[in-house]
Amino acid sequence: MLSHINGENFHREIKTVSTKAEYLDSTLAFSDVYGDASIVNKRYKLEEDFIIAVSQGETEKAYKSLAGTKNVSSGVRFISNDLKDQIVGAAIIRTLVRIGAKMAGLSPILIDSISQEYAQKMQRTVSKKELDYLVFRLIEDFCTEVRKRQKNNYSPCVRRAIDFMNLNLSKLLSISDIAEAAGIDKRYLAKRFGQETGMTMKQYLAKKRCEIAAELLMDRELSVQEIAAYVGYPDNNYFSKVFKTNFGSSPQDYRKSVYFF
Repeated sequence: MLSHINGENFHREIKTVSTKAEYLDSTLAFSDVYGDASIVNKRYKLEEDFIIAVSQGETEKAYKSLAGTKNVSSGVRFISNDLKDQIVGAAIIRTLVRIGAKMAGLSPILIDSISQEYAQKMQRTVSKKELDYLVFRLIEDFCTEVRKRQKNNYSPCVRRAIDFMNLNLSKLLSISDIAEAAGIDKRYLAKRFGQETGMTMKQYLAKKRCEIAAELLMDRELSVQEIAAYVGYPDNNYFSKVFKTNFGSSPQDYRKSVYFF
């Protein structure tokens, strides 16, 4: 599952980008880097558009702005097609995405968790094609989370509870655990959660776990028992019962239906 990462990483990443910019300033004359000052203005405008698009959950606009940024930056000499340079570029894009997500009001814990997951994948990438795919998935995941927040205008305590559950779906969670993470009395949280979501916290956990399990069932290499344990159900029989309640069929039958054609 997504790991819990300290929010200081966000500020560290910003500092890293700033340090790189200072280094470039000290080693390259402006005329050596840019042939036309308008390139700078255009790139910064596109980056601003990109951040705003992410903050509004508009995936297509974010893609378009990012593509424009890459086209404008293609003439900059210190940007190359070397995979290491491309990974550095992806880290900068990740920072811009985080800024947009923060503007949208996403939980710092959620932002850091998603960002760190992709940072690790990007560091392990072996090709530019794979890296590009990860960048687009990163943008899509963040924009999806922003749209969820826009659609579900939950109170702060319910939002904290949901974020905590989403980040710990593979663990055995009690109502007390969730309430403590949300910083509120468990009876009050249970009441507010039911009023705002229309389900209990136990039902929400089951629903989210089964949604992830359904995605994993599309991978034939994973056994149902492995998937059950991954989403927090060490008892395979109980997992099958919960899955059938949420999807109308057993995990085995669901997997067969996916590959029927």
